[in-house]
Amino acid sequence: MPRKIKNPKIDSRTAREKCPRRREPYWAKISTGCFLGYRRIAVSGTWIARYRDHSGKQNYSALGTADDSIGANAKTVLTYE
Repeated sequence: MPRKIKNPKIDSRTAREKCPRRREPYWAKISTGCFLGYRRIAVSGTWIARYRDHSGKQNYSALGTADDSIGANAKTVLTYE
């Protein structure tokens, strides 16, 4: 079973509520070159992936809406887990 990555700033709904709104995401390192980002905006935040490909280029990908104001459905609204 893989270990769970903890990040006290973004790993719970209440912790994310305390984060100030800003354009730059809060990043949690998953593995070398792979990060999970959380960007807090008006009502609900969004999850973002940041990773490096084989050539070393940094890529970003929107994953979905965070479960800040509505419940997760595992398709478009996602939890930290």
